Amino acid sequence: MAENFVSKGGPEEFLRGALEKIVFFECRVSQLTAELAAERAAVLREKEVIASIRAREVELEMLLAQARSSATTMKSRIVELEERVRLLETEREQFLAGFVERAQVASTPGGIDSESPGEQTDLAALAGFIAEMREKIEQLKMWKSAAQKAGISIDEGRAFKASSSVSTVSSLADHFEKAGRLSLLNVGSEQRKELFTTRTETSLYERSIDELAAADPDRRKRAAECLRALSSHAAALSIIAALERESDPTVKVALLNALATAGEPSNASQAICEIADERPEVRVAAIDTAAALAKEHAEPVLIGALSDPSPLVRRRAVLLLSFITTPSAVNALTTMVSDSDPGVARMAAQMLSGRPEPKAQSALTKALNHQESSVRRCAADAVSRWSGEVVDPDASPVQRRRTARRIADKLSRLDEETLRKAVTRVPSVSSTLEQPSVPVQKPQTHHCTPPVSQPQKTKIVESVIVEKAPEPIKQVPLPEKKSSALEVSLIGEIRTSLRGRTAEELSQFTSSELADVMDSLSTLLKRGMISQRGPRFFMS
Repeated sequence: MAENFVSKGGPEEFLRGALEKIVFFECRVSQLTAELAAERAAVLREKEVIASIRAREVELEMLLAQARSSATTMKSRIVELEERVRLLETEREQFLAGFVERAQVASTPGGIDSESPGEQTDLAALAGFIAEMREKIEQLKMWKSAAQKAGISIDEGRAFKASSSVSTVSSLADHFEKAGRLSLLNVGSEQRKELFTTRTETSLYERSIDELAAADPDRRKRAAECLRALSSHAAALSIIAALERESDPTVKVALLNALATAGEPSNASQAICEIADERPEVRVAAIDTAAALAKEHAEPVLIGALSDPSPLVRRRAVLLLSFITTPSAVNALTTMVSDSDPGVARMAAQMLSGRPEPKAQSALTKALNHQESSVRRCAADAVSRWSGEVVDPDASPVQRRRTARRIADKLSRLDEETLRKAVTRVPSVSSTLEQPSVPVQKPQTHHCTPPVSQPQKTKIVESVIVEKAPEPIKQVPLPEKKSSALEVSLIGEIRTSLRGRTAEELSQFTSSELADVMDSLSTLLKRGMISQRGPRFFMS
């Protein structure tokens, strides 16, 4: 044994092997210790998960108990509601039966004395309709019971969803109209018979009303133009309904023009709502319609349109506002003389040129220094008529400022009555100056004379005219003033109406005799200021 031990390496080799085994077992012990700690941590996590699952189980049990109690409550509520529905159905049947009996009694001759024949006819028609609906309901009940016996189920949720899609009154009305369940009353048909004398006009009216709901925008536009030409007030409601659902700008403009002819003053609110449209052409048509329907009451709308971002809308608002003579209208027009758009400023200057108010003429005097030559020219023409001075709109800025200060000083010394006479006297003087050839040449030859000598020229011209034809000038002035005032009012009425005016309408609006209106219209026709199409008169 000793020899074998010694031959295998001795004690050193034995000790080395023992130390290796000790080191191995120590490493293994540390490894097992780490695994034991990991297993203990996993056990703790699993315990936490089990605790949370138990808490969730308790919570779900509580929710289940609440759901069971809610289901029990709902079942009792359903039973209560079914009983209430049954009672209401019974009460409805009793009410409908009584209503049908009353309608049948009222529809008989001499049934109810207090009701008119038209009301009796409506009651009879309503009674028949209710009786028919009750018969349909009974048939549906029979079909429902037969379907339930055959095992066919009815999807109540889908039926409720389909019925809830038609939620608004307008959508319900459209649905009934397409189904043929709505139609015009007899009163509407009688009104159409009174409005239209021929069957062609009646059929055209009915076809145009139907075409308002067409899919093609061109057809809707033609229908609106036809209704505008027919000028029937019975079409106002149909036009308003089509206007609310319309999105095409050209069709909207045509509908607004039709509403201006067929509508009433109470329909002006629908036109005012369209002023908020994003398209300028629609806003222009909207303010035209509002002015045509509301007349002088459209002044706040027109003043509000003066701040529109589109020059087209502002220019139209200035033109429509010129027919209103209130101080607020004058103030609005004076502010528009300094508008950034030259067309709007020029239009405002033209509309202020004939107003004898000091504020209007003061604004025109300030406009002599406007940066646009067209605005300066219009203001110079207006100011030179009453000031007696020749104003050169193309002069240097220094000369224009001097002229403006001189005219403003002259305006401050004039009272309102003198200014009114000076402004209103301009048309008669200008009309007489246009007839002879000599007075037209004199301002050209004496263009460089001082401004003070200008009134003397007008006096000389007047004296020459009086010497040539004294008798006509003595006889004509008063009739010319009357006819000119009437002509101005006639032109104003014709301009504000987009569909033109007849002589009878103009006589009614201006409170003048029909013969005087016809004479003034013939004079305006000869001058080329208006044109006639059939019985209606339009602006040229």
